[in-house]
Amino acid sequence: LVVLLSDLFAEPAALQRGLARLAHRRHDLILMQILDPDELTFPFRDPSTFVGLEAEGSLNVDPASLRRTYLSALSAHLQHVEQLARGHRYDYLLLNSAEPVAAALSRFLARRQAGTSR
Repeated sequence: LVVLLSDLFAEPAALQRGLARLAHRRHDLILMQILDPDELTFPFRDPSTFVGLEAEGSLNVDPASLRRTYLSALSAHLQHVEQLARGHRYDYLLLNSAEPVAAALSRFLARRQAGTSR
């Protein structure tokens, strides 16, 4: 059993290769994608400087003009990640980092135990 907890902001092709490698080795995977509430809702309104946490640099933007495009791109990415996981018959769970992980995990594991999470 492999449990992967990540924001999964990686290239989809790289994620696909990693999942395929685990599937080839017959690993059982629980893929937990955890995101910050601000990443999920993009509540920013005022012009801001966004700073990349992984050496991407910084960018001055007007968040209000980007919100719809960002949320659309995020939704597409989340759907793609879930499809990749489900395509390999892996469990997938999207977590909000502002919510207690224990409660979400408990519900998920109960569903998994009952055989209904896949």
